[in-house]
Amino acid sequence: MFARFDAAPNNRSLTAMMPVIMPTILKITVNGEPREVSAGLTAAQLVDLLELGGRRLAMEINREILPRSQYSGHALREGDHIEIVQAIGGG
Repeated sequence: MFARFDAAPNNRSLTAMMPVIMPTILKITVNGEPREVSAGLTAAQLVDLLELGGRRLAMEINREILPRSQYSGHALREGDHIEIVQAIGGG
């Protein structure tokens, strides 16, 4: 007795069984300018990359304010739109 060999068991497509390849470069937009950054870059690392460390900043990612306390734990994603503004004192 022979059984039919099914190349896609359980009705899954072959593409669903292929390994997922994670990109090494992300395309993001920072203050309206397209940029390419390393995958896994955090918001805190972006601040350092832009040489903005030590300044009073506000960061918005995809129209949502990101609290400074979350910068180090927030990994950027492909297509993120980031706005960074600096607080300027004066009167």
